[in-house]
Order: sequence, then C-alpha cells, then structure tokens
Amino acid sequence: TFEGHTGSVTCSGFSPDSQWIFSGSLDKTLRRWEVTSSRCLQVYEGHEKRINALSLSLDGRWLLSGSSDRTMRLWDVKTGQCVRVYTGHNEPITTVQISSDGRFAASGSTDKTVRLWELASGHCLGVYEDHAHSVFSVAFSRDGQWLLSGGDDYVLQLQEIVWELEARESRNWDQG
Repeated sequence: TFEGHTGSVTCSGFSPDSQWIFSGSLDKTLRRWEVTSSRCLQVYEGHEKRINALSLSLDGRWLLSGSSDRTMRLWDVKTGQCVRVYTGHNEPITTVQISSDGRFAASGSTDKTVRLWELASGHCLGVYEDHAHSVFSVAFSRDGQWLLSGGDDYVLQLQEIVWELEARESRNWDQG
C-alpha cells in the first residue's frame, strides 16, 4: 500500500525499470514511490488544479503531467524540478504521452483537441481538431509515425505525423 496523497489518485505508472511508481492526484501533486518499501521519495508540486494524466520517458529521466489547470508540465524525475510548462489548451488536459524517442509529446483535452509538442523547445507543432467531444486518450506508435486519440465521441482518430523537425538539430534537454 502506498499512502500519502490527500485526494483521490487519478493516474499512475511505473518507471521503465519498475523500481518506482508515479501517481497523480486531486491534491494537485505527483509522487514518486519506491516499489520495494512503499516509501514516498519525492513530491512534485506546481499544478494549480487536479492532475489527470502522467507519462514517463522511456529512459526514466522525465515525467510529464497534464492537469485541469490546462497546463502540461515536464519534470526532472530525480530533482523533482519542473523544467517546462506547456500552455495552449482552453480546457482541462485529460491525457498526455511522451513519444518513444523522448523528443515529442501529445496531449488531449476536454476542449476537443489533440496537441503535438516538441518537448525540448515547448513549441506546439500541431493542433488536431477532429474530435466532436472531449479527448481522453492519446498514444504514439512505437516508430513515431502515427498518433492515435480517443474520446467521448466514441471514435478513435489516427493521424499520420509529418516530422518536419527531423532535419532540425535536436536540442539538449538542459538547454531548454
């Protein structure tokens, strides 16, 4: 049992090596837990409203969260520091996902849109407005060529991603 949140737990996930568990809550915090001891190792604070979604990079270095405060935040897992805040949605963010290469993210919202982001720069690369109602799930294909979304309109939307940034030099996370 992992105890410590003061509100309902709304999302959770394992680190890639399964040593840690991450959780988000109505209490506006994310937490990192040690699997073997159930100890809370880190509390991530900064969102102004409930946390609805989280995603971890495959290297385990970055934690991404989406909130009802309409922001997405990128956290350094080890330090607990928020390194970037992404804004653009007009309503709560309900789902987030980091691409397998760790360069991009997707977010979905009750504003009926899916947004594609470059993590390092914070730039929104595209807005998809194909859903008639709230978006509750987003997922990248493993090869990064496709973005899948699902929502309250009972459909899945599949977008072929045109990676216009492939020719661009990849930015270092620490440079922002």
